[in-house]
Amino acid sequence: MQKENWKPIDGTKGMYSVSDLGRIRSNERRVTKSDGKTQFVNERIRKLVAHCTGYTVVSLCKVTYRVHRLVAEAFLKNPEGKPFVNHINGTKTDNRVENLEWVTEYENTTHAVLTGLFNVSGVNNPACKLTRDEVHSMFILYVQGRYIQDIAEEYGVNRNSVAKLLKIYYGYIMLPYKGLQHRRH
Repeated sequence: MQKENWKPIDGTKGMYSVSDLGRIRSNERRVTKSDGKTQFVNERIRKLVAHCTGYTVVSLCKVTYRVHRLVAEAFLKNPEGKPFVNHINGTKTDNRVENLEWVTEYENTTHAVLTGLFNVSGVNNPACKLTRDEVHSMFILYVQGRYIQDIAEEYGVNRNSVAKLLKIYYGYIMLPYKGLQHRRH
């Protein structure tokens, strides 16, 4: 079994530490309460929370931190000053140091696209002009006898784009319509 290594988290005055396995702990210490009495605080592992982005976060000193970033800052050298931390295996909750690397924005985005974490095709593409419903409506219009050029003008897109979309759509949707002939455009 791997030995867990701990390092203090910068900016927390030694109150918290991060491990190379991606865990966060509250360090044992004495604290002075508002009434002036001192109290001993035991060491304990902090609860990590899944953020809506899929990353694991933890709240320390009223500030929310992404755990993978704390691990990278504590355990990974960053001689090139790369600003992003990438999860090598693509699992956003796997914050072990061996699964993290410093990357540029370009490297991070490329990794996400190549591993399928970021889908830039179809309606997920920021340059996409049509919704799925609009493509479906275009298909219905085509089946009803409208010409591709007319459909393109109605939706404000290129005629070739409509033809390509209908070809893609035809391959997945037209299976029950075996009696229809594919018209020339």
